[in-house]
Amino acid sequence: MDVQSRRTLLTCGSNPNDMSDFLISLGDSLMMGDHGTFDVRVTYVPDSFILNVASFHSYLMALSTIPEMTPERSGKTLLEDANNELVPRWVRVTLIGRPAAAAAGSYRCLFQDSQPNWSNPSLTAAVIEFEAA
Repeated sequence: MDVQSRRTLLTCGSNPNDMSDFLISLGDSLMMGDHGTFDVRVTYVPDSFILNVASFHSYLMALSTIPEMTPERSGKTLLEDANNELVPRWVRVTLIGRPAAAAAGSYRCLFQDSQPNWSNPSLTAAVIEFEAA
């Protein structure tokens, strides 16, 4: 699947409250063949757009069909695609899973980005509590 086809799967709507900073978090599972199944969470502070929940699920399903995907490549790809289509003020992509080859243990990777000069430390500090709820 080429980049543009993949990115068009992420559809967005207008942010009804673009004057205020607030958090949105979406989660789902991503199966990556020999790499196992991972919980994927995208948490972001929207700017002009809000990610359509159904499109996020469709996007992850399409991502799971790409044979060369690894947890790291999936996280990087999702971060880049979200930045391109959603253009959030701040975004974090987290993958948590138990790799298929491991009998014990777990795996986590985290990717994060923000718009230049955007900062809201009290809001981003609340992410851990927000994601645990």
